Amino acid sequence: MKEKDYLMEPEDFEVEGDDGKKMTMQRHRALSSRFVVRALDLLNSQVAKNWVRFDQFHDLLFTFALADVEDVVCLLQPLF
Repeated sequence: MKEKDYLMEPEDFEVEGDDGKKMTMQRHRALSSRFVVRALDLLNSQVAKNWVRFDQFHDLLFTFALADVEDVVCLLQPLF
């Protein structure tokens, strides 16, 4: 099963609160969905305050949406 097959399905997970009690919360099952939702949440709060951050944010979303494996490998070559 590929991630696109369960892209918007919810998933339950447990977290421990400040008082030590366990709570059950929901999130998207697909990691890519969680990434995009979190990125868009940051757009209005953290990213919009700084043009450099906005430019980096834009590049990140653009690469995430349109890049192939070869594109990512080319970006990572200077790191190795």
